[in-house]
Amino acid sequence: MPSKPPEDITIDLYSKNEEELVKYALIQLKTSFPRKKDSWLIRAAIRCFFTEEEGKNRWRVMGLEELGDVYPYYRVTFFETTGRYYCTCFDTSYGYVRRARICTHIAGVMVYRRVKSMLQMYREMEKEKESSP
Repeated sequence: MPSKPPEDITIDLYSKNEEELVKYALIQLKTSFPRKKDSWLIRAAIRCFFTEEEGKNRWRVMGLEELGDVYPYYRVTFFETTGRYYCTCFDTSYGYVRRARICTHIAGVMVYRRVKSMLQMYREMEKEKESSP
């Protein structure tokens, strides 16, 4: 279950509104990474809309020239055994920096996964409502 947002922020967790769900996912991400700058969070929010699932624990994140990307896409993989993410940007110039600081491709996938999880929870609640007398 998602953690509760701060009291000063009102978010309808059960909204179908993607904007509300992304806001909530960003609050969760900020809680997990409190030292990250707002620009990192904004990039993560943008990237979540350009993320596609390729398979179990694998995503393709479109490269965005506006965010400094030089490749058309990046692949992100989550390894369940270690609980760590890997991004193909780690293999490029300054990849060692991105690996150490968590790149925004991975952050975008984290937001995408949180939003997807909340949407799934919403759908399950709707099914329960429909099946109740």
